[in-house]
Amino acid sequence: MPMLLEGLVGKAKKRVASSFAAPKDAVVAVLASSSAYFSGLPFTKTDEAGNASKVADGVFVDNLPKVDEFSVTVKPFSDGPDIVGFYGGTADISPTELVHLTWMGFPPSGRTLEHLFELGYRDMDAWLEAHLAERLGAIKSSGREPAAAAGVPPVTFACADEGMRWYDEIL
Repeated sequence: MPMLLEGLVGKAKKRVASSFAAPKDAVVAVLASSSAYFSGLPFTKTDEAGNASKVADGVFVDNLPKVDEFSVTVKPFSDGPDIVGFYGGTADISPTELVHLTWMGFPPSGRTLEHLFELGYRDMDAWLEAHLAERLGAIKSSGREPAAAAGVPPVTFACADEGMRWYDEIL
């Protein structure tokens, strides 16, 4: 296994994306960034221009990626070695219940996965309630707050297709 990891790490190039040409590209980036580390390595992504590239989870180059200092970081597991600490950072959000490191290679039952989804939702919601105003204040005081479009009314979120519009384009 060390040879495989060494080969993967040596050839891997970190690329943090924060904007996408099409919704499909964003979905592929999320799928790549959440692939089970060994079982999902690597797969080929084709962009809108027809260019193919191999993508995989970024654990081998950066387990806690940030776009900038205002990024919200997430640690997906609660046990095992502190991979995040290896990179010199700590996560903003960590699971509030035990989430086994072994589940990255051997996922639990569907029922447990549903619970993990709900747990992640609740943990994120709790972080937003406790820290969002502070983070937005830091962005505003930095002078890098994006300008709001003039005369644009507030947006009400509605998802008529249950968030599955991407499915036929990707799989």
